[in-house]
Amino acid sequence: MQKAILFGLAVLLGGAISWAQDYSHSIFWKGKYEVYQFNLGEDKGSVAHHANEWKSDYDLYQNQSGLVRLELTHMNRNRSIEGPLDIQITDYRQGVGWVWDKGSTLAIKGPLRSPSGGKSLGTRQIIGLTCEGKEYEWTTFQQAKVDLQSWSAQETNFKLPLLRVRYVTDSAGVLSALIVEVVTKLEPTTALPESLFEVPAGLQFNLVRSIE
Repeated sequence: MQKAILFGLAVLLGGAISWAQDYSHSIFWKGKYEVYQFNLGEDKGSVAHHANEWKSDYDLYQNQSGLVRLELTHMNRNRSIEGPLDIQITDYRQGVGWVWDKGSTLAIKGPLRSPSGGKSLGTRQIIGLTCEGKEYEWTTFQQAKVDLQSWSAQETNFKLPLLRVRYVTDSAGVLSALIVEVVTKLEPTTALPESLFEVPAGLQFNLVRSIE
């Protein structure tokens, strides 16, 4: 299962357009972002494993101040009780993020998760940009282990990691979830409206320990 997922990811990245231009001076960006979550489990009464695939698609924008907006456009499942999903704004300079749903007065706010240290994974090309990889590991309050591989663009001001692969294993050491977050399209653009990066007035915030 894991090999098949990563093979599909390699095909996706390999099919992306490679750029020959120098975008090191670009300050506004727009593109597409996709999140795949594979929840692994065992079928009742057997030892066979199965996976539920969740997929979410987003439009993404970044302004000259390093503010990133992700706006949900489609998901392949019904909404549940996981909290707001529609809009996420991340301020990478201040290290804080906000998430809310359109038309709602409730939102969440919290600091970005910032794993310290990390092991270098070297560099690789992702949609034409040279990215540096880092690998981080930590244990959650539920005693699950998280292994995160994150790849960020170098020599540009683009802040959102172009690729993040997260392996979650339970307290018994069994892989329980695989989450892949990937920028599938990215291009420089002219100035974007400041309203895209403003948190609406009147929202009531629930504070959380961290924003992923």
